[in-house]
Amino acid sequence: MSQDPMIRPIGPRGVLLHVGPHKTGTTAIQGALAAVRDELAALGVLYPGQTRSQANAGRVASGFASPIGTVLPPQHHWDDLVDEVRAAPGRVVISSEYFDVVRSPRTTQIAERLGVERLDVVVTAAPLASVMPSSWQQAVRSNLRLTFDDWLHTVFDEPDGRDAAVFWLRQRIDDQVRRWAEVVGPERVHVVVTDKRRPRRLFDSFEDLLGLPRDLLQSQSTASNRSFTAQEIELVRRVNERIKARGWSPAIQARFVRLGAVRQLRGRRPRPDEARVAMPDWAVERANDAARTMISGIVASGADVIGDLDALITAPADVGPMPAVTTVDMDVAVRAVIGAMRGGGADLLREKYATAETVNEYPGVSSAPTELLRAELARRGVDTDESGRGRRPRRRRSATE
Repeated sequence: MSQDPMIRPIGPRGVLLHVGPHKTGTTAIQGALAAVRDELAALGVLYPGQTRSQANAGRVASGFASPIGTVLPPQHHWDDLVDEVRAAPGRVVISSEYFDVVRSPRTTQIAERLGVERLDVVVTAAPLASVMPSSWQQAVRSNLRLTFDDWLHTVFDEPDGRDAAVFWLRQRIDDQVRRWAEVVGPERVHVVVTDKRRPRRLFDSFEDLLGLPRDLLQSQSTASNRSFTAQEIELVRRVNERIKARGWSPAIQARFVRLGAVRQLRGRRPRPDEARVAMPDWAVERANDAARTMISGIVASGADVIGDLDALITAPADVGPMPAVTTVDMDVAVRAVIGAMRGGGADLLREKYATAETVNEYPGVSSAPTELLRAELARRGVDTDESGRGRRPRRRRSATE
């Protein structure tokens, strides 16, 4: 398939800034771009950095303080990205969903540093009724304790509340378009509508905007961002409740659950018959009402629309009451426990009855960061070698001994 003649490529030194939002195909396009970083460079297109996305730069630029207390990365991530962009002789593409929380005057500040005259902005859009289940799951993985039904009522009925405000800041596509159009002009804001009936639209649209040959960007199969099943996410939510009841800090949840159990569960392959998180009928109707409002705002903005805006009004694959979860499979429980152990530093401690060899019997486990544990051991006077074995420094004898 050749380039869509209706899509105008950005300028020969243009900068294409993909601002998300979350849960609209961001991981897919970032993975596709990162997989062909060298090929893009040969075609005169820079995809900055060496990681999947420019997440750290996006977090610094947005200045968004996470409700779970995550510390912002160092300023140099954003400064380094800006330097790369300014030095690039050809086109540049940047993608980070952390730009989806940016409001004025930061939109102007970001555009000025990247070069307003070079900047085009892409906002990807997905059906709200499909975005909401995955958004709730992400919040649960980050320490939310509300059930799906309670969260939905909060989002719709208390849109200015703490648990809903960030969701709408990200997912009101019409507001995203308006904020960036005020800076670069509506003609340089592109709304790409994802559509399950045309799974390649996302990749084709980026190829056309960047002047790339067709089919260069390909989906990269990965389980790292899959949705959890009903039993998996309910297990995490219940653990969050118990952590709160015990008075443990969000840092404990982050280490043992988000960076431990959740990472381990992602490597699991669910059975085809496992129940998924289902969107209630009443919530689908309210989500589609909100989508109609957003569509009107997008049309009124004059932004460039790639795809069918009516595709934003739809029902997700799983609709109905949320299945009750009272037990979980043994495999789910074992993986969660092993993940929590690794998140807590089992590989570092290498205790007699929890060796790395035992942990590694379970496939799909990814190592969790151990900086905090190393710091605590150092505070207690325990040195650690590269293998993770701890050893206390020998006490020097005094002259009187």
